[in-house]
Amino acid sequence: MDVLRTPIVWIGKRCYRKSYIEATSNRNCSEEDATLDAQICDNYSDETCDVGISIESKGNGYHAFVKCPNVFFGLIIGKRGAMKKKIESETRTQIQIPRHGQDGDIEIFGIDRTGVGSAHTRITVLIGTARHRQPFTHFISIPVVNPSIQAKFEEFKEEVLQNCQGEEGIDNTLFQNRNKLHITIGTLTLLDDAEIAKASNLLEECCTQLTSVILDGCPLLVNIRGLEYMNDDPSAVDVLYAKLTIDDGSERLQEVADTLVYNFTSAGLMERQYDRVKLHMTVMNTLFRKERTTSYAITSPKDRECFDARKVLKNMVLVVMVVVVMVVVVVVMMVVMELYGDYGFGSLHIGSIHLSQRLSTSLDGYYAADSSITLP
Repeated sequence: MDVLRTPIVWIGKRCYRKSYIEATSNRNCSEEDATLDAQICDNYSDETCDVGISIESKGNGYHAFVKCPNVFFGLIIGKRGAMKKKIESETRTQIQIPRHGQDGDIEIFGIDRTGVGSAHTRITVLIGTARHRQPFTHFISIPVVNPSIQAKFEEFKEEVLQNCQGEEGIDNTLFQNRNKLHITIGTLTLLDDAEIAKASNLLEECCTQLTSVILDGCPLLVNIRGLEYMNDDPSAVDVLYAKLTIDDGSERLQEVADTLVYNFTSAGLMERQYDRVKLHMTVMNTLFRKERTTSYAITSPKDRECFDARKVLKNMVLVVMVVVVMVVVVVVMMVVMELYGDYGFGSLHIGSIHLSQRLSTSLDGYYAADSSITLP
């Protein structure tokens, strides 16, 4: 992390700079694991802004609630209650946290409104920072369940394995499962039933806007053709994906994706990573190798083993070149340049969008869904 350009954390409509803290791969935030948190709390010890916080009068004082998944209760309590006591002491408040195994909001009481606001802010920042360390649990996806595309993907897989035998890092475990081919719109970290319900309801609320306003009741047809990689060095690739184009030349799919991300970001359920969603269908990913051999999620780039994609891209050119040479020898080189890496998987009618569970499998072989909407 560049200490001069620290990441920004958005919590609701408020923005904070994130302090440098060594990341941990532990999924659970327990009382014995609250090492990050004294540092974070110190950073915001003078925070008194209560803009956007609902603080109500109660008796001779004030109180406020903080929505918090129960996975973070131990984080707020701290080792032997140290974090909770620290916040209470420095803000002159009392904090009530649901018992272990229970759900509910954290309640803050105090005589001074400013103290209640400060305690609310500290707890919110602790939760927001800890949430950033969690691997995503769900993602909004467009299933690619077209049989002809799945068959074409299998051909692609067999061809790559045959022609790239012995190439560094390339083997069968890198490829996506044909039944789980999809287009990713965005990822979410949903840590309890309430957050899952909120995301499910929001997706359903978006349906009318997508089908009536953007698509105007017309079907959305996509052509999946061409290969690209996620970084600048084809000899050290983590992800190889297929590119998407709309048959009618419009940007309707891009509008659908950007609208979903905007709505979910505005609701605090998703983080915006780019100005526009990068639409793609992943075909090879180094994370697949780990996910199929371990029961935990790989969250650090250091855990990934890159592969050399230069020959994969080159072989796609050679296949096209052989076909073109048989037709028009004169223009072989020009066509090869134009169709470099232009492997076609076929056309897809996008009929649904899912709120999919990561690392899951439904009866049809695709990811299990907590919610879905149907498109024209």
